[in-house]
Amino acid sequence: MTRVRSNLTSALLTLALVLTVLATALVLNGAQAVQADASSQSFDENQVVFLQLTDAPPVRDITQQRFAPLQ
Repeated sequence: MTRVRSNLTSALLTLALVLTVLATALVLNGAQAVQADASSQSFDENQVVFLQLTDAPPVRDITQQRFAPLQ
């Protein structure tokens, strides 16, 4: 009798856990997705835009670097 009660308790706990995970997944799936629509974005004249640097001085290419022998 104790074994049946133990199996029944673990089955009910497992069922409760599965139903909780399922309910959480359904609630999260039903949430409104945020749309990244360019037409709905507001334009700010004071917005700072960083452009890629094109006139930067050349940097050292370390792939061509030679090492002195260790003697």
